[in-house]
Amino acid sequence: MGLLFWGCASGGARSYSFSVPSGWKKVDTVLSGIRLTAALSPDTAGQVRPNVSVTVAQTDGASLDKYFDANVRRITGSVARFRLIGKGERSIGGMRGRWVDFTGQMANKAELEQRLYIVVYQGTAYLITCTAACGRWARDEWRFNQVLDSFTIH
Repeated sequence: MGLLFWGCASGGARSYSFSVPSGWKKVDTVLSGIRLTAALSPDTAGQVRPNVSVTVAQTDGASLDKYFDANVRRITGSVARFRLIGKGERSIGGMRGRWVDFTGQMANKAELEQRLYIVVYQGTAYLITCTAACGRWARDEWRFNQVLDSFTIH
């Protein structure tokens, strides 16, 4: 296990922390107008670098299930070549979370597999996205689980 990273949430949301595998690096950035904290693998061999990103959003009173379903609908309509692999539940930080696993295509034509986890705490959704190149998910899944197992809201 590597370093412990802290993320600061805005809009009254609580901060969060998570650990990343050794050798990965943390990046705080804004992508398409969305502030996120990412943990990046040092593996740059392919077009898709394995990574985990965390974004925070207000739910406007929606339950976990309603917020999750709305996000799945949004992803279905916005990800090129979207293909649903599955959905499920997982505890994250001691809270009930839901996940959706899917493949899609990036703008540069790279195929990727993503699993989006969502937990909701006090009206705030924490969206944790794990990304790998298609066909490489199994290789990085244990690293993704290290991040998920350590995720905490403060």
